[in-house]
Amino acid sequence: MSNQESQVIYDTAMVNKSLLDPIPFQLNYSIKVKLDRPLFAAIPSGEGKTTLQSQDPLLFADWEQLLNRQQWVEFYRLLPDKNKWDEINYLFSLTQIPTVNPNRIYLVHCFSHIPSHLKQNYLGAFLLNKGTNIRENAGNRESLMKESLVFFCPTFSARNEAIIERALQFLSNVQQ
Repeated sequence: MSNQESQVIYDTAMVNKSLLDPIPFQLNYSIKVKLDRPLFAAIPSGEGKTTLQSQDPLLFADWEQLLNRQQWVEFYRLLPDKNKWDEINYLFSLTQIPTVNPNRIYLVHCFSHIPSHLKQNYLGAFLLNKGTNIRENAGNRESLMKESLVFFCPTFSARNEAIIERALQFLSNVQQ
């Protein structure tokens, strides 16, 4: 398949949230994004990665989709302590990722969740101005604030739009 054939154009209009979705936001953008490479955006635990992915699965993918079920079973079998994120992140950085869909923005917890050969496709860390205190939110936010590319956003919708804007900026810089 040629590079031209693998490119997908997304026209994402207003996508309404599910009634079962506890997070109060909806995607509110209408853009055309042509991705020819996978991109990665860090969002802290508890700040809507899974919800964002479920609202626009053609554009966004949760980082857990980088491995299949059997690979995750094997990955966790190797972990000495499943509650130590530094060990999880280190081991994940060494994991061979078989296939990464070039037409997605992967939503990760941190920079170390990005396959080593794709780290140049990192858009940055996107945090809400105020944490949610869901799951490992506080610790994940603290570690992300130490990164060089950090964007603070007042709302979920503003954060989602910031990711899209940064992706468009990134892609335009790559094409120049």
